[in-house]
Amino acid sequence: MLQKVVDLGDGYRVCATRKQVGTFQIIGVDWEHPNYGFFMDAMVWIKSMHLEKWRPLPIVDWSRKYKTKERFLKDYPDFCPLFAVDLDEDEGSCSCQI
Repeated sequence: MLQKVVDLGDGYRVCATRKQVGTFQIIGVDWEHPNYGFFMDAMVWIKSMHLEKWRPLPIVDWSRKYKTKERFLKDYPDFCPLFAVDLDEDEGSCSCQI
């Protein structure tokens, strides 16, 4: 499992967690709003051997604009290591073309 939290300021944070579920790679993205004080579901990214690229599943309104991982990583570059093909890859070698 790989997890990263990004502090957006003003009490907002986004957390992404990658896990393997069967043959699928899943990245769950949660967000924390200062009025709530806890993380809530935002979106999910899915990858498998038969998918050419990561597929998004938006849940909250602000996540609907992310149709590609490149667009998502443009706003959240700290999550690049979670999208690496192999979780064992060195995080420093992650080269996302944004």
